[in-house]
Amino acid sequence: MAGGKDGVVQRVIREVSAGTGFPMLTKTNYSDWALLMKVKLRARLLWTAIEKGGVEPHEDMQALDALCSAVPPEMWPVIANKETAKEAWEAIATMRIGYDRVKKTSAQNLRRQFDSATFKEGESVDDYALRLNSMASTLTTLGDKVEETQVVEKIIRSVPQRFRQIVVAITMLLDVSTLTVADLTGRLKVAEDAFEEPPPAMHHDGKLYLTEEEWEARRRKRDAEKTGGGGSSSVTHRSRHGRGRGRGRGSNKGLSSGGLTGNSGRPSGDECRRCGKLGH
Repeated sequence: MAGGKDGVVQRVIREVSAGTGFPMLTKTNYSDWALLMKVKLRARLLWTAIEKGGVEPHEDMQALDALCSAVPPEMWPVIANKETAKEAWEAIATMRIGYDRVKKTSAQNLRRQFDSATFKEGESVDDYALRLNSMASTLTTLGDKVEETQVVEKIIRSVPQRFRQIVVAITMLLDVSTLTVADLTGRLKVAEDAFEEPPPAMHHDGKLYLTEEEWEARRRKRDAEKTGGGGSSSVTHRSRHGRGRGRGRGSNKGLSSGGLTGNSGRPSGDECRRCGKLGH
């Protein structure tokens, strides 16, 4: 038994001294660091010194040495002055527990923002999905893991009214639990591009601005209406004031632009049938 125990001690010494292999503690990773350190110390048969204490001095020093290898240099004086590895572990927890509480508070605040998020005015599907994914990634870093299905369900619940019919069709025809964020946003993007909405640049302060082609079309329409109205008025005037049957054939001769001919401005019906002159 003694030989076996000596072999275990020698194996532990070789593993610890050959390379630390321990995660480095930072100001924000205490929870993950402590979990991983527990696994590594148990693998080296040193966790009992941390959890319970009262082990042989040599084993306790091995555990304390492992802790010193896994903390930043500014913590070495505090750790090295502890009598046991158990005391050193508790000191590390005391110094880092404040950061851990800040981390949890930040996660709670960000979770509330994620749960209450909605589409902003003019925000596209891609931008909204990117914003949700960013919050989900930060939450995971803070220890509050967000699954992709949660992001998908969040998008489905918060889409604007114009996407409601598309969302209903997606939820009825597809298994939402297997739908990815990329797939969902792709389907909604197709619908978004299909919506026929006036370009944002054509509206300003509630006023509608026309393109040059639209203004030209309106001008031509007004000109056509004016020209048609003038001709009708002239014909009506001539029919009321025409003099006799003898001038009937000359009434259409030289008729142009509202029933006037040349620069005289006289109706063409006043021309003489024999000489072609006006005024007699």
